Amino acid sequence: MSAVRGWCPSAHRPMQSGDGLLVRVQPRLAWLSADDLLLICDLSERFGNGVIDLTSRANLQLRGVGTDDHAPLLQALIGAGLVAADPRAERPITVAPAVTRDSRTARVADAIYKSMTDLPELPGKMGTVVDAEETRVLSDVSGDFRFEGCANGLILRADGVPRGRPVDERNAVQALTDLALWFLDTGGTGAGRMARHVATKTLPPEWQTVEPAPASKPMLPDVSVGHLGFAFGQVAAGVLNKIIVKSDIYGAYLTPWRSMIFRSRVVDVPPPSRGASVHQADIQVPLDSLTDVSDAMTDISAGRANISDLNPDISIVASEDRDLPTDILLSPRGALCSALKDVGIDVAGLVTHASDPRLSVDACPGAPQCASALAATRPVAQQLAGRVEGWLHVSGCAKGCARARPADVTLVGTASGFDLVIQGRAGDTPRVRDVDIETLPELLEQLG
Repeated sequence: MSAVRGWCPSAHRPMQSGDGLLVRVQPRLAWLSADDLLLICDLSERFGNGVIDLTSRANLQLRGVGTDDHAPLLQALIGAGLVAADPRAERPITVAPAVTRDSRTARVADAIYKSMTDLPELPGKMGTVVDAEETRVLSDVSGDFRFEGCANGLILRADGVPRGRPVDERNAVQALTDLALWFLDTGGTGAGRMARHVATKTLPPEWQTVEPAPASKPMLPDVSVGHLGFAFGQVAAGVLNKIIVKSDIYGAYLTPWRSMIFRSRVVDVPPPSRGASVHQADIQVPLDSLTDVSDAMTDISAGRANISDLNPDISIVASEDRDLPTDILLSPRGALCSALKDVGIDVAGLVTHASDPRLSVDACPGAPQCASALAATRPVAQQLAGRVEGWLHVSGCAKGCARARPADVTLVGTASGFDLVIQGRAGDTPRVRDVDIETLPELLEQLG
């Protein structure tokens, strides 16, 4: 079994890599406004090397930050409200994207954000997932403490066991504290992660009573509805800036699948009434102008419009505070497509549709960007995308930062090339050492 090494970088505690410091920004409720995104792009170019990573925990990571530049960068992020002033508030938390402000997921996440500094100290890579609706969307996302929907409400589940403990929203933070203390009191620090710990320590039965809600497939990129992915989770700050400005983007949800769901302002009208229980709805009336949008939303709020007959051409979202949009938003659809063509953006690094084979590949930055990497990873990942059956993980070293969970095929960088792990993690014992990348598909077929 592989050991857990290192920690997840943060804004207060960056990590040294081959191209400089890694400084991570964790968006509250997975949402960043256009102003937030443009500021991050500017800071990336001013204090870093202009390269931004999208992580598997729905964070943004600025690469290539100089040691002397970290302090002014941190102050700029704190001043903009993108990073908490107290470093204890920086705990890994992944929130289901595109939730409404009054959803159970948002309420539970808010309670955790407010209590971050009071939670027990845990190993650096441990994180919380909040996926508390009737269908889970983050079942494939790494997280040690998992708030999930269930048939009768909400559970907190320890990663590595199939069932969890029922909790009430009012005691969600206390339940998280209790489970964290059990982990610490039973020697979990040595294991470093919950799933590793419960493999050797029996979790009390009261924490294993209720099954979580059904899981759905990940939300995959589709540029026609404003959902854009970035190959292997990396984008140039200049490219992201162009996308935002030219598409009239209002903001974006970050996803743990290394993509963004962009939104554009359509018209500033009140959200639907809470009595109508409408927070995300497609509207059936023809939309020939912004007036039609406003009229349609008025009809929905008053209960005069039938929202069950969906119009696939337009999507309306309403929600409430700085962390989520305050007015009616429209997926940019055509505007985003046009922007990619009009500003000369190289679309080779963008994932615009769900059938892109790179969606089944995880690859860390590799050498020379990462100081720990023993091999270049992204060229190999690009070369093998679509040629390997199942999920492919290309890791520059045995730490496996790009993917914590097992993959069907894992290539691990070594001083002499790559080792091959089947149905495992980067730190597991290789099945074959020093594989030939050119003939890997044939080798996998031989191994069965």
